[in-house]
Amino acid sequence: MFSRSPTATGVCNDFPCGDVALDTLEEIRENLRKRAYSFVISEGESLVLMNDRKMLKSIRKQSPEAYFEWTLNGVFINVGDRVTFQGDDVHIKAARPQDAGVYVSMIYRPNNHRVVLKVISLAVRAANYDVDTRATLTYVLQCHSVILGYVYADLSLTLTVNNATYRDHGVTTLAAVNAHQLDPLNESNSGAWQCVVEQKDLNLHWVTNHVRLNVKKAPNFFTHLMEDRLTAPIFGLFRTERAVLAAVICLTVAVFCAVAGCLVLYLKFCHLEARAKRANRRFQ
Repeated sequence: MFSRSPTATGVCNDFPCGDVALDTLEEIRENLRKRAYSFVISEGESLVLMNDRKMLKSIRKQSPEAYFEWTLNGVFINVGDRVTFQGDDVHIKAARPQDAGVYVSMIYRPNNHRVVLKVISLAVRAANYDVDTRATLTYVLQCHSVILGYVYADLSLTLTVNNATYRDHGVTTLAAVNAHQLDPLNESNSGAWQCVVEQKDLNLHWVTNHVRLNVKKAPNFFTHLMEDRLTAPIFGLFRTERAVLAAVICLTVAVFCAVAGCLVLYLKFCHLEARAKRANRRFQ
């Protein structure tokens, strides 16, 4: 601990006055090694991400100029109606899938050095499917795990589908496997996908994302009519391909009848009348 005022200049034992004590920094590192904070909640639920108040109290006493910031996936959190700061904690109301990722409480020391105080991962189970797509198309699963690789070493990443292992990357660089491309998709890819990060030596694990994926059969002419932006306002009202087929037939017949009717009217009132006029001219 320091033996002089934190506002004094010079050296307080083994570290500059006004900085965070060395034993406090070591306690922070030990806390990170002891426990992982990971939450998986349902969409619409509320959650409080609590900061390490005990360590913050010590830091504020030792280093009045030090401060902390919360980030989500490496970006400062934008507060709003749902996500707010209350004291040292982050309050999330009516959680949404876009709230998923790794939250980090970062201490900014007076010497411009930064220290990770607490790491929390959050995954949100969507009420409906996050992605509703079709076979033969492509989908990129984002794991939001990169930040953990800057805090811990020797991390492994596993992708699971319905709690069964889909791919185990083993110990790897998270930045290299953070995005997983499913190309092409097939119907067996439907289910609840999770990104699970582990530090096996410390017996720590985090779930960094949860995605509900619905892969329907390969697209065809009728599904394109139902889902294309241009035609969806009309054909999207029909729930089955058979209904779309019936609608296409009815529309085709209606167009044919309309064209035929216009042609009949043209022949009757325009073309025949013109022929009659030409015939009258001959007799004259």
